[in-house]
Amino acid sequence: MGDAGIKFVHGKPALVAGGVLAVADLHLGIERELDAKGLRVGGVAEAMKRGLVELVCAEKPEKLVIVGDAKHHIRGAPKIESLGVKELLAELAALAEVIIVPGNHDAGLEVPGARVSVARGSGIRIGGVAFAHGHAKPSPEAMGADCLVVGHMHPCVEVVDERGQKSVERAWALMRAGKRALLGEYPEANPGIRLVVMPAFNPLVGGVLLNRGKEGALKGPLFRSGIFKLAAGEIFLLDGSGLSGLESPSGLQAGE
Repeated sequence: MGDAGIKFVHGKPALVAGGVLAVADLHLGIERELDAKGLRVGGVAEAMKRGLVELVCAEKPEKLVIVGDAKHHIRGAPKIESLGVKELLAELAALAEVIIVPGNHDAGLEVPGARVSVARGSGIRIGGVAFAHGHAKPSPEAMGADCLVVGHMHPCVEVVDERGQKSVERAWALMRAGKRALLGEYPEANPGIRLVVMPAFNPLVGGVLLNRGKEGALKGPLFRSGIFKLAAGEIFLLDGSGLSGLESPSGLQAGE
């Protein structure tokens, strides 16, 4: 997506657009919910946090945009969880300006200091790229961008290797807008706008299997309105592999 100034970070659920690094769906604190169910995943959660800090150090962005759901508990988060979120945000803010585009899990989010801010729920536009979580209707300003980046849906695919073994992989979903539906909803929108649905940064949150029929239907106002349709899009794994065979219920196979 060079025309929109976007580069996908190889092997990571992250993208770069100019001086902006974007990630989505950290769901900080989900490990405590899983722990209460008997699943011990604290090590995975800590590795995810370290990986995010290391990614920011490596990319050296001016801004880090968290595309919604920085935290997991919608309400009533334990104090220790809220403290952990603030500590990580403060650590990230020492490396780059942090902008949180709020998602449906971010009500009551507390932010530390002036280097961390919370944008409008309808999204934020930085140059030719707009960011919105995807659970709510984006603003007309966001729809005037060259590219809209959303999270919320945690796209994944079931991949079948040459031995017939199945695995679930996080994936990117890219698509163009249907012009008639787009301009009917947003008369001043950019007719050439592209949508990027980001994979969740947190590997513990699960996701929508894009190749599982109705189970894989992407949700949210952009899809209910028919502006974007997955059938007309492209799917890529984190390593950049393109995928084909979306109509197959038995899984996708990696392309060349």
